[in-house]
Amino acid sequence: ELVEHVSAIKIDVENFEYFVFRGGEKVLREYHPLIYCELWENENRDLCFSLLRDELGYKVQVLNQGTLVDFDPEKHSNQNFFFV
Repeated sequence: ELVEHVSAIKIDVENFEYFVFRGGEKVLREYHPLIYCELWENENRDLCFSLLRDELGYKVQVLNQGTLVDFDPEKHSNQNFFFV
């Protein structure tokens, strides 16, 4: 059965997120789903931010006291990110 719409994606692949996003780029461009994933501060995170934020237009957000807020590396030490 074909999927008619993708509204959200949760990814947990231990530092291979960038490859998942690149492989699913067509879906991300077409449906622009909400994405939730854990990214450690390393090259993989930098690549994911570059692809999702800079190329695909996602906002990088984190959960702060029950509310999604824009990620600020000066204020937040999160590894769990929402891309909206």
